[in-house]
Amino acid sequence: MIDILSKSRINNIPLDISREELLKLDYSAELFRICFSQNNQFVRSISVIVTDVFRIDGELVELSQITEWYRKENPFVDGNTCIFPNKNLAIWNNNGVFEITLYSNREKSLYERSLTSLSTYNAYVEIKHLPDVLSLKPYIGLDILELGCNTETAHKILGKPLETGQRKTGAFGNGAYFEEYHNLILRYDDDTLTEIHFTDIPNIYYDEMNLAAPKVLSVLKKRYKIIPKWSYFVIPELGITLGESEIFIYSERIKDLWLNSKRPITSW
Repeated sequence: MIDILSKSRINNIPLDISREELLKLDYSAELFRICFSQNNQFVRSISVIVTDVFRIDGELVELSQITEWYRKENPFVDGNTCIFPNKNLAIWNNNGVFEITLYSNREKSLYERSLTSLSTYNAYVEIKHLPDVLSLKPYIGLDILELGCNTETAHKILGKPLETGQRKTGAFGNGAYFEEYHNLILRYDDDTLTEIHFTDIPNIYYDEMNLAAPKVLSVLKKRYKIIPKWSYFVIPELGITLGESEIFIYSERIKDLWLNSKRPITSW
């Protein structure tokens, strides 16, 4: 169990201890990354990977419930890092791998130098309520959210995502970046929104048709060319793909990926 005391120690390793005293401690060196002062004599920060749960100031925090703890503590947010200046603590979320760093008061200026330009966790609403009715604009997006926007614009509309993730490889050089909300996943390529994916279709209308209606596919088949792909139905003219309860709304940039029947979706 990782046990943290704010501004003081992780397990039995205290901050600002001398290298000589550190060598006398009994701890698993392979579990911790320890950084020293410029003269290489004193511990200035301690980092450790946490996989499921940790304790801080006597409170048990489970990673599966960490968003609730974030709401309570309201840290500053810098990308995938949350900074807790009242605890001298930083937590970096790297695609679900959490690295916790406890830093000395002597390092506060380094870790907290950007706080004045950062927002706190609770400054973002986890997801703002969407309108009851949305409108599809083929290859443009929705009436409230257009393809081609960047993450900052999307956050102003939808609030802070619940989860984020980056693919290392894919159809384009940098790999796709994803942000997940309750029933919505956004895909970005080079910080440009290229796909809107609802895992549970809301009321989205196009040409007076509700795309969430149970029998909408039979109506669409009479009007548009539909290409079956796995368990989905690709409708190139509208820039959408329908599943049993899903809808993908995509840009021209990834249209060909949907039309390529031989390329699995996980390789994009």
